[in-house]
Amino acid sequence: MIFVSRQNNRRAVCAAGVTKQPLSQSQILQLACASSGIKNAFGMEISIKDACRNGEISMEIILNAAQAKAVDTYSIEHKKIPSIVLMERAALSVTDRIVKLAAEKDIYDVKVLCVCGHGNNGADGVAVARQLNERNISCDILPVGNSDKKGTAEYELQMQIADNLDIKIRNTADFNEYNIIVDAIFGIGLSRDIQGGYKQIIDAINMFRKNENGYVVAVDIPSGVNAADAHIMSCAVKADITVTFGYNKIGMVMYPGADYCGKIYVENIGFAPNAYIHSGVSARLITREDIHTLPKRDVHGNKGTFGRTFIIAGSENMGGAACMSALSAYRSGNGLVKVFTHINNRNLILSHVPEAIIECYDDYNEYNAIESAQLAKELEKSIDWSDCVIAGPGLSMSKRAKEIVECMLNKMAVAKDKTFIIDADALNIISADDRLREKLKKCSIDSISDGSCEINGYDKNIIITPHIGEMARFTNKTVDEIKMNPVNCACEVSKKYGVICVLKDARTVIADNDDVYINTTGNAGMATGGSGDILTGIISGMVNDAAAQRKLVEAAAIGVYIHGMAGDFAKNRYGETSMKAMDIAQELPQIFKDYR
Repeated sequence: MIFVSRQNNRRAVCAAGVTKQPLSQSQILQLACASSGIKNAFGMEISIKDACRNGEISMEIILNAAQAKAVDTYSIEHKKIPSIVLMERAALSVTDRIVKLAAEKDIYDVKVLCVCGHGNNGADGVAVARQLNERNISCDILPVGNSDKKGTAEYELQMQIADNLDIKIRNTADFNEYNIIVDAIFGIGLSRDIQGGYKQIIDAINMFRKNENGYVVAVDIPSGVNAADAHIMSCAVKADITVTFGYNKIGMVMYPGADYCGKIYVENIGFAPNAYIHSGVSARLITREDIHTLPKRDVHGNKGTFGRTFIIAGSENMGGAACMSALSAYRSGNGLVKVFTHINNRNLILSHVPEAIIECYDDYNEYNAIESAQLAKELEKSIDWSDCVIAGPGLSMSKRAKEIVECMLNKMAVAKDKTFIIDADALNIISADDRLREKLKKCSIDSISDGSCEINGYDKNIIITPHIGEMARFTNKTVDEIKMNPVNCACEVSKKYGVICVLKDARTVIADNDDVYINTTGNAGMATGGSGDILTGIISGMVNDAAAQRKLVEAAAIGVYIHGMAGDFAKNRYGETSMKAMDIAQELPQIFKDYR
């Protein structure tokens, strides 16, 4: 679960200069809350602290390591906010969380140990120790690493202040003497595997955490988690709480890094306003607030104005996929839904989704040109009727299914005003045939005005929704290669094929070129047959929600969030083990009732 501090980010630029002399606590606080020269709506000059409350910030922004560093550099070098000011604000946010943690856990005799590396993350930890001692909370400092090696300027300054204030600095420590350990060893800049003494310290911290009354608080990111891609650098601290600064980090949202963070608190520490814009950031975390952007239904609308979705789904033995896609499409606001399915599925669909319009096809043993022409004509007519086309759920890899997919691709080349959602077997059929793969790519490129996929795809009209295995087949990569960096993989496919890529996994990534959304809703109970079929119907509802006037990638992202949210509702009702895909669809009415 991620908790976000809703402080705002029209932050003031500190006018104070940088001093080379050691600063006292009061001097640092004066810098942190100095007059900014900024006036509020009433013409009154306000402090940095007050200025932070007066603007708006999209706290859904997610940064990788390089982008987070760029935000820091921009604030310090271009806006002249002293790094010591940012550091003090960062430490204060950690200190406040420790105090709250102690209160929540009823720890009366609080004893804290800050385990600090020699970089700026360690400097944050030293500052936390000073602030806790000032609040009469016992806190020692344990520096780790090569004692002969000089630390960063900020670390040396913080250590000098701590020494001047007689804060206990330990050479060794028995972790069992403490009830809270602060992990300030490595920050977001870690790029190498952890070995030697550092690994021993991290192992000892993790062993301490197994104690009934032992808690670990990580500063900015748990040491050992790669902020860029969530990999574990041979070992990592397992935290109960992670207090991160300014913006969330990709390495803390994606797995396996997310497993090491505990509760995440994103705290405003006074970075320059909108500094993330200068970092090249392009990732967002979808939140419940995005669901509140869903518009009310038009009181003057009718079943035609609320969108028509045409679903190509359900082979001879997979009729349930068509049912689930159709049901979730209706539950997500579509006015009309038509299903093109194998003739064996007619009665099944009529009994479960009687509102659906049904067209059927049959298998054949030998090629029949007349029959194929009639099939193509029926498909083209239904695509013309629709606003959104879903293709693939339960379609199979049969000869007839391949013919249907190729007919759809031929129509896609000219149906630029339609949205196509390509899922499951439709995607598998394309993956298995280079000719169809090129057709897909040509459809996408031709739909973009300048003929290039390498642009921000406002004109894109194709969404693909592979899970990791389907993505492996589509890209000719291994599952492990995709899991190494799913964000990059989704972006590469989006650029190469001119599509919006919804890469489904425990953390689903939605990519439109480098415009990335990451979803954190959902649970392991959704790893069950039919869950993806439900998703296609939900996305179609968001796509056809014309009143929202949102970009297609945003419609896909919100659809993914709602899908995971419905899965979480189903988990609460049935548990992860017993829930099934149709349970997810049955939770949709409550979500739209509460949030629309």
